[in-house]
Amino acid sequence: MRRMAGQIEVFLDSPARWRWRIVTDLRELVRASDDAYPDQAAARQAAVEAMVSNPFLPPLPETRPGPTPQGDA
Repeated sequence: MRRMAGQIEVFLDSPARWRWRIVTDLRELVRASDDAYPDQAAARQAAVEAMVSNPFLPPLPETRPGPTPQGDA
């Protein structure tokens, strides 16, 4: 089974309160923030920290290993 890559979405939840969610390539919700943040940057940073600290969440596309010089994926 192929492991899907995660994508962070940061969105305005209410006036001046930001939240994040992590979705797969197929747009399935993996996790969403419990907390609201005062700005978009703080929400994105919290999402990145959540992904890094939980090995069961899918990796961000930019953190997936790429092909090696030997052609391995």
